[in-house]
Amino acid sequence: MISQGSATQSTSRSGIPASAPLGLVLLRSAQPGQLDPFHQDFIRGVESKLAEAGRSLLVMLQADPEKELETYRRWAEQGRIAGVMLMNLCLDDERLPLLQELGLPAVVIGDPHFSAVHPAAFTDDKAAMAQALHFLKGLGHQNIARIAGPAELFHTAQRTEIYAQTMAAAGVPGLQRNGEYSHESGKALTAELFAAGVGPRPSAIIYDDAVMAMGGLEMLGTLGISVPEQVSVLAWDDSLQCQLAGISALSHDVAAYGALAAELLLGHLAGEPVVSRAAEAPTLVERGSTAALSAVPVV
Repeated sequence: MISQGSATQSTSRSGIPASAPLGLVLLRSAQPGQLDPFHQDFIRGVESKLAEAGRSLLVMLQADPEKELETYRRWAEQGRIAGVMLMNLCLDDERLPLLQELGLPAVVIGDPHFSAVHPAAFTDDKAAMAQALHFLKGLGHQNIARIAGPAELFHTAQRTEIYAQTMAAAGVPGLQRNGEYSHESGKALTAELFAAGVGPRPSAIIYDDAVMAMGGLEMLGTLGISVPEQVSVLAWDDSLQCQLAGISALSHDVAAYGALAAELLLGHLAGEPVVSRAAEAPTLVERGSTAALSAVPVV
């Protein structure tokens, strides 16, 4: 998992203009050609910082992990991209050793333990999950379900670790479903939670992103389950849609997170020592989708 190498490895590559763009490849298998609110805000923050340095960002959307690897190889061969941003780290991520082999400078958006060669911009997903669970438990909820993102993503695994530990400590079986970051996935997995014969029904649900939460809210309405009277809903990432729908959320300044990532990569390209920095911790914003546990049973 950890990419080995010298933390002082040179990031300079001959023949690349000082104004060369940076690159970002995003896998969008669930929503080809679309960007969710998190990535929109993140990119906006990146571009604001790059504009100050006279650089731009090239964003490629790919549906196949192999195509992503091919993109990095092509960028390195062509010598037109100064460095890349690596998002959505996997448990066994092939991209880090490839980038090191190609000599393509990068900033890691995720846990700094993944690489000693590249700087990392990161958030504390474990602390955020603990905060979300503490909030819901404070409202009296015990049967707390989680609609999670892809299991192979490292940040999903970090959140899952705290979720599983907390539920086990309370003697309550975990109610987790993993899916894609999409509206349809949020709907389908929410329906599974309330299907007949699947065990205890949750009184609260944590969704791993705002898009999934919106899908889940739609499905709850279809099933005739009222929010928050019968089930409370909490989204991991805030968005305008969450605000309009009154969904409680873990909110942080995603644009500032993107700006931090760009700042770290620009410093890396300038030959500065590899330094990783944490983004501002999220704030739990309470809205109308969460309430104290009701005595009214879910039927």
